Amino acid sequence: MDGTFYWFGVLFAILSGVIANIGLLLQKKVIVRLPDNSKFMKSLVKDPLWLFGLILYFGISAIFYVFAQLYIGPTLVPGLLALGIIILVLGSVKLIGDKLKGIEVMAIILMIIAAFLLSFSGLSIEISEKDFLELGFIVRMSIFTCIMFLLAIFLEIFQKKNEKFRGTFFAITSGALYSLSDLWISPLLGIITRLQGGIYILGEIFLLIISSIILGITYVIGTVKLQQSFKFGIASNMATIQQVPVNIAPVIVYLLIFLLTPPSIFSIVFLILGSTLILISSYLLATRQVQLEKIKLQKKII
Repeated sequence: MDGTFYWFGVLFAILSGVIANIGLLLQKKVIVRLPDNSKFMKSLVKDPLWLFGLILYFGISAIFYVFAQLYIGPTLVPGLLALGIIILVLGSVKLIGDKLKGIEVMAIILMIIAAFLLSFSGLSIEISEKDFLELGFIVRMSIFTCIMFLLAIFLEIFQKKNEKFRGTFFAITSGALYSLSDLWISPLLGIITRLQGGIYILGEIFLLIISSIILGITYVIGTVKLQQSFKFGIASNMATIQQVPVNIAPVIVYLLIFLLTPPSIFSIVFLILGSTLILISSYLLATRQVQLEKIKLQKKII
């Protein structure tokens, strides 16, 4: 891959993450103003500030995201997107009044370090050269998709029975669905590139339609679940917890779905360290989130 395109991809991924998190910050600002008895999503879609945040998150950020995927593939982009959490953390403190404890700051820093390690591990994927109709690839991608959907369904059922973990479960559900978006955008962009070059294959067109449907479902529902998590927890915490499946999934995608080999021993080291730091970060944030939700429940009872 041309070095210039690679660094353009890195830049576009970072910009996408920054813009997306500015959008999340605006959405959270609206959510904390809603009265408890309001109809949640119905009230949100009527608020101009929330809609502007949605445009940033769902529209402008997505443009940079698409170009980043084209240039560096689905493995590196999620980690670079996580850098935008810095904006969300600072904004939550300044604009919304969320208060961060030392353990939360440490967890977010660990997540950022993990994103850097994974992003610079060299695990890029040339999606324009991939044969997306290979039977083994389709089977592996289908199995991963089913697992992520089942995880989302399980968490949706379980959050109704365990209120103290509700915000955390919503955030993980959103991350699981977003990890599917990161995967399925690869065949979509790869096939669109070939169509633009005048290459028309019936199987690829069918796969393009399936990819578009899955992308629409996962991105929309994933966005709704993230909004719901904001209702129960601190924005910066929820966005960071959401990044856990988003940042771990690329490892599975690279090694087990695309069946690629890391380019060097350093890639493997960065991969292991990055994944470990993500798990530690998620544990710290989830533990703190449970404490916050217990406090909220106690206040309701009083």
